[in-house]
Amino acid sequence: DTQRGRKLSSILEAASMAKAAVARLNSTLNVANATRMRFAALESEGDQLQIERERLRLQWSSDLNTRRYRNMMYQILRNDELQRYHEAFEAAARYTYLAARAYDYETGLLNSDSGNTAGRDFMTQIVKARALGRFSLVNGSPAEPLGGGSVGDPGLADILYRMNANWEVLRGRLGFNNPQNETDSFSLRTEYFRKASGTPGDAGWRAALQDNWHDNLLDLPDFRRLCLPFDPMGAVEPGFAIPFSTTIAFRKNYFGHDLAAGDNAFDSTYFATKVRAVGIWLQGYSSTSASGLANRPQVYLVPAGLDTMRVPIRASGSAAMTRNWQVLDLALPLPYPLENSQWESPDWSALKNLSGNELWNIRKYPSLRAFHDDGYTPEQMSYNSRLVGRSVWNSQWWLIIPAGSLHSDDETARTRFLDQVEDIRLYLKTYSFSGN
Repeated sequence: DTQRGRKLSSILEAASMAKAAVARLNSTLNVANATRMRFAALESEGDQLQIERERLRLQWSSDLNTRRYRNMMYQILRNDELQRYHEAFEAAARYTYLAARAYDYETGLLNSDSGNTAGRDFMTQIVKARALGRFSLVNGSPAEPLGGGSVGDPGLADILYRMNANWEVLRGRLGFNNPQNETDSFSLRTEYFRKASGTPGDAGWRAALQDNWHDNLLDLPDFRRLCLPFDPMGAVEPGFAIPFSTTIAFRKNYFGHDLAAGDNAFDSTYFATKVRAVGIWLQGYSSTSASGLANRPQVYLVPAGLDTMRVPIRASGSAAMTRNWQVLDLALPLPYPLENSQWESPDWSALKNLSGNELWNIRKYPSLRAFHDDGYTPEQMSYNSRLVGRSVWNSQWWLIIPAGSLHSDDETARTRFLDQVEDIRLYLKTYSFSGN
């Protein structure tokens, strides 16, 4: 029995130990399961983080690209707006410069200016200006330019304002509001070519005209550049083209020769004498006889050289200084209204939208009717005002008489004109300013 009890006790102890081992094993298994579950949870959380990171990377990439192209578009649009503003400002500065040149042409004060009253300061400031300046507003839109202050850039408006203020003073002081009006006639035969009137001078006069016959007027650069072409125009258009220069000088006639009996000259005490209208008279011209020419001959009278005027304001007793001007009669573009749709147009340009593609277009001179004493009197002559504002003092004039306006046959036109015309007279209606 004792031995059996000992075996039973050993079996019970072993069973207890086995039970404890099973419990420990179960506990270890539970810990392993819990660890496995935590690992699975962490693995799932890592997968979710990777998915979220990929999603955020895609979102950030899309946002970055959007911002990059948005910034690029902003840069493009900003540069486009700046370029358009620059073009519009350059157009405004260009017209301000032209206004200053016209102001200086009328006053002649550029070289004598020592203050703020004339051209030199204006020209320098126009080039330096980078702002428009101040303008008065009428119904919310700019109207009149205003003077700028002493701080910063006064802009283009200040230049225009001071020119206008100076003009209000100068037009009374220099006599612009009280010009001297005159009408004079000048003989090309006696005063320019110096050929005597009547039979003694006929041969020399006809020789002078013949010397100025051109087989093709189109070979003259000034004719192509300054004269409106007649229509239709052939490849060869002959005619008379008489060049001459004029002056206003004491003891000289209008054509620069020493003053002699019967000569005419303009008064040199006026600083500027300008054309109001011109007329051409052909003395001896016949249109009614069988051997006559056309009744309405057309001619060109164009100034192709330098306009000359004197400087108006000078010290008492000092010699007058003269100034020369190369005048280009340009077409002033129409003031097209600039609408938002035009400004926003991708092909906007200052030349097209502000100037109407008319910038720097030279206005050519049309022909004018020449009158004659075969049925007319000088009082019946009509004057052409196309040259209004130009100085009568010019280094190069052209009187061009196309043969086609005299007769359909060029040779007939030449011979009959040489046989008939005894003189060509220029009639000038002028206005002069004293300038003191």
